[in-house]
Amino acid sequence: MEPVTIGIMLVAVGVKVCLYLYSSTLAGISGTAEALAEDHRNDIMTNSFSVISSTFAHYYPKAWVVDPIGAILISCLIFYNWLHVGMDHASKIVGLSAPPETLETITELAGNHHTQLELDIIRAYHFGPNFLVELEVVLPSEMSVKEAHDIALGLQQKVEMQSFVERCFVHVDYQTRGYNEHKI
Repeated sequence: MEPVTIGIMLVAVGVKVCLYLYSSTLAGISGTAEALAEDHRNDIMTNSFSVISSTFAHYYPKAWVVDPIGAILISCLIFYNWLHVGMDHASKIVGLSAPPETLETITELAGNHHTQLELDIIRAYHFGPNFLVELEVVLPSEMSVKEAHDIALGLQQKVEMQSFVERCFVHVDYQTRGYNEHKI
């Protein structure tokens, strides 16, 4: 651990801090930027810890054990972070249901969309990082197919404008059903 090596690693940590700050500002807009921000944060922690433990062991040879202990701790930190990220993504891959706040937002959109539209059933579940939304709505039986289609399409487009929605499907019926129409 010569001063040049320490300097290079500190510059690398500084660059990673700048990249982390930049990608963190974009994390709400882009899933890729969020993943990059997590990666930069991990690099900052591991590189910083590596510089500290290696430098300490280099300048205090009797404390040589600090360097391998630092490497073990860094490995544990990386393992913990990736385990947490993996579990989060796994739950989204299997179609975890949307949280109540998300369902409430979609319910409000549907409820305020058209005076004659009645929301019957709402389903929203993960489809990757965003949600797939299924709405079953009721419109008057005497309404024309054209008008019902236009109302449903407008609702679909309104829901799909939400940043957390990947796709929305709207099923139109003329009455509420007391049973599930889908295969159980």
